[in-house]
Amino acid sequence: MSENKGISPYGENGKLTETAKFTLQDGTEVKMVVDIDLNGNTGEPTFSMQRPVSTLPNTPFTEPVFFDDKPVTDKIKALIQEDANSIVKSNYDNVINNTKEKIQENGGDVSLFEESLLDNKNTDVTGAIENSFNQDINEDGLVGTTEETTSEPEEFKAPQVKDEHYVYPLDMKHGDGDDQSQDYIYIEQFSYLPPNPLTGDRLTYRGKKMNDEKESINTVGKVVKFGVRRSNNIKEAFGSCVLPIPNKLGVSNGVSWGEARANSVELGAFGAASNTISDQLKKVDLGKLFTKGVEGIGDTFNKLKEEMQEGESPNARDIISGTLAKSVLGQIGINVDIDQFITRQTGAAINPNLELLFGGPQLRTFSFAFDFAPNSSKEADVVRKIQRWFKQGMLPSRSGVKGARKQSLFLGSPNVFRIAYMNKSRRIKGLNIIKICALTSCQIDFTPDNTYQSYEDTSAFSQPVRSTMALTFNELTPIFRDDYGDDENSGFARDPSLEDLDTNITGDNSISDTDIGF
Repeated sequence: MSENKGISPYGENGKLTETAKFTLQDGTEVKMVVDIDLNGNTGEPTFSMQRPVSTLPNTPFTEPVFFDDKPVTDKIKALIQEDANSIVKSNYDNVINNTKEKIQENGGDVSLFEESLLDNKNTDVTGAIENSFNQDINEDGLVGTTEETTSEPEEFKAPQVKDEHYVYPLDMKHGDGDDQSQDYIYIEQFSYLPPNPLTGDRLTYRGKKMNDEKESINTVGKVVKFGVRRSNNIKEAFGSCVLPIPNKLGVSNGVSWGEARANSVELGAFGAASNTISDQLKKVDLGKLFTKGVEGIGDTFNKLKEEMQEGESPNARDIISGTLAKSVLGQIGINVDIDQFITRQTGAAINPNLELLFGGPQLRTFSFAFDFAPNSSKEADVVRKIQRWFKQGMLPSRSGVKGARKQSLFLGSPNVFRIAYMNKSRRIKGLNIIKICALTSCQIDFTPDNTYQSYEDTSAFSQPVRSTMALTFNELTPIFRDDYGDDENSGFARDPSLEDLDTNITGDNSISDTDIGF
């Protein structure tokens, strides 16, 4: 805690420690300094022995003067821990109680001090002494907290959801052993795995793991040559849920297309710069490419100038003069529309070469609505657990230092979900495949009939007669055409987004020619 600014329980600029001196049963004088810093190891004592100094000559002192600290020996440690006459406990309790009284006198909040004692496990002298003696000897040779122990504090992690398998309704036939199984939606929950780590497995050219060695991935050279490499999105499993397929079910696939415009000068300038840079890549270093690219653009304008002089392009003069005028005016903060002014001058419009161009894939969204009307106390338990399973799993988590309040620099990602339409553990090939999803919305309505109704339940005291749950999922990765033909037996590693689907698209569940697919 030495790097943090201390917080005195007495208020601004108040003391951060309190001191007590006492004599052990063997006559050793001991000084105890108790940390009362609310941002430190509150309640933790530091012990030292008072080193006696003999009477100096020509002084009126007749007794030794105690003025220096000396590290405690193992023998003194044992006496402090034994505390046969409770002298240590008495002095420690006095320090804590006196501190609380001073806090009240200064108008402070004693509960903050008590909470900090609890967080640091120093609520009694036994625990405080144990915490103190478990620390290394500090730079002064005194028992207490060291930099090494405070710089790497033990962390706590937020509790995860229950790793259980839920089925609603309880009597739904869905397993392999059922003669008659109904269609159902099977949802699994996993902890989230970041897709672009700094290091990853060394892979063969077919994308398969080579050995246990790790290598840097997504470096500039590798990204330019192979594209961005991503990893899987799921890690540890945290339960599953079987529910009847909702009544409203559908899928919507989409891609982005958009209008694009480029006049002749823009196309020519870009083409010249692109060709020049492409040619120079083999000849000059990257630092000179920008100069060469600008020279290529200049060549384009020179070509236009030649054409204007030869009379081959009567409209070129208007185009290039308008383009240059826009560039000059843009440098002084005046933006103009070339097309408008050329039309005003000539009555003609520059051909914008308007075209619809592909912009990229889109991520899909899926919405499901489930109706719950439990018929027994046991089934009501399952309903509550299912609703909590979704609500808790979709939330981010906080982590931090053990003993500290739940504050964190970063938030942990929520869990993610794998969804499949099944019957007897087989994927229904007449319904679409869904990639790994994030749950972005979970809405539960306890009064779907606009009237609150409940009945007595021994486990929950009271249970709503009926409730509905609306879930909205968003896929983490887009769908590509080659996802349909990604054969697990091709010899190449599958895309990580497909690997995450596991048995949903392998074996008997593999994508066939008569499969609706994604």
